Amino acid sequence: MKPRNIIPFYEGVTLPPSHAEHILQRNGRLAASLAEAQGFSHDNPVSHLDPYHFLPTPITQEQGEKHGMKSADDFYGAMVDYLQHADKGQLHEVVPDAENIPAHYSAEFARAVREVVLPGYTAYSQEDAIKAYLKLKKELSDKEKIRLKDPSASDCDRQFVLESEAHLRAILDRIFHPFPFENGLVLEQNLNDVSTITGGKVRVNGSTYQFIGNQVETSIPSPKGGRKTVYGGGDLLVTNSYISQDMLTPSQQELTLRLGRTYDAYSTLAPHVSRISFDMVSGHDSHGNEAHGITDPTMRVGGNDPSVIESMHHLNDSNRIVKAQTRLVYTSTKKPLPFNGTLYLDMADIKIVTRVIEVVE
Repeated sequence: MKPRNIIPFYEGVTLPPSHAEHILQRNGRLAASLAEAQGFSHDNPVSHLDPYHFLPTPITQEQGEKHGMKSADDFYGAMVDYLQHADKGQLHEVVPDAENIPAHYSAEFARAVREVVLPGYTAYSQEDAIKAYLKLKKELSDKEKIRLKDPSASDCDRQFVLESEAHLRAILDRIFHPFPFENGLVLEQNLNDVSTITGGKVRVNGSTYQFIGNQVETSIPSPKGGRKTVYGGGDLLVTNSYISQDMLTPSQQELTLRLGRTYDAYSTLAPHVSRISFDMVSGHDSHGNEAHGITDPTMRVGGNDPSVIESMHHLNDSNRIVKAQTRLVYTSTKKPLPFNGTLYLDMADIKIVTRVIEVVE
């Protein structure tokens, strides 16, 4: 690909008011770092180079084409037919004879990924959510709990471990009324002792970068008192070639087995994607049996991108693997930066710092 001019793209994108400044600074610094790594120009208003858009969220194909984006070579992120194709609601089948199935939902895609996700269903009406709960209770053992999730939320917000059908009905009436008919709700098996593994790939400037690693959690004060667990960064292996299995933990090896089928399925659901990753939870069921399942797709600039983009500066024909770390540091925790590195976010309430630990030839 010839040199391009990277432009952070925000037209028609609604940024959360509480985090808009954070996103603008982080994405601006990431775009500048990506430009340097790839030999691109960055946000040059008079550049004669073709634009390469840095997308904060997935956009629709109609929106992308309006701005000259024809393929995944023109942007960092995803261009989809429906925005819902980028959320976790697509990962599960609906119950037989479902009352409501929106136009964006693909039963074929849900069948294709059924073996790589946790047992569960997506429901697009209150009645279907109750049917899904009862059906899943029959399919799992009596001791298994079910987790209810809002596909549009992140950092475990709007998730509930259900105690009974009555508990589900109360949450639907109190939290999800009116019901989110377009986005739906996910009901899936709840696991204990959970850890999260992440893996994905980025294609830019004719090169493909793959990454895999462990997520780190941290806790911050909750607005309602107590503490809230949130994403705290990750430890990644990033490669422009391949990573041998002996470098991976058992859970990371498990994720690599699931990624191939998942990539294949998404190539038909959302073919215009240059950046995609997946979270896989690993834990135990109520009987202590180990269980795994892909739970979340990410087709936007996400928490792992500082490590991935930072690693691009070191990857070449000789250096094929980089070990990188990213940490989110909330000032409310009164913790100092854990290491010296590149600051991709430097705000009063939160900082994002990234470093390369090792370059493997």
